Amino acid sequence: EVPTTAEAGFPTLVADNSYALFAPAGTPAPILRQLHDATVGALALPEVRDQLREQGAEVVGNSTAELATYVASEIPKWAALARQAGVKPL
Repeated sequence: EVPTTAEAGFPTLVADNSYALFAPAGTPAPILRQLHDATVGALALPEVRDQLREQGAEVVGNSTAELATYVASEIPKWAALARQAGVKPL
């Protein structure tokens, strides 16, 4: 029997899996655009979307700016949770 996150003392925790592609800092903008367009194009294919949905995934394929905003919003949330849980840096 495993407690829920609320039962474990984290009543407001929402933890979703996310997948994203990242490139090294300094990657030229045209390369980033090409990677983004190819990825979003693949995610738009009905067979890809259907297969991901069958696995329970929500297909997003958002912009690089939206991904940056999402990642920036996740960092303080998980840092606070780590502090609350007493996680120590390695």
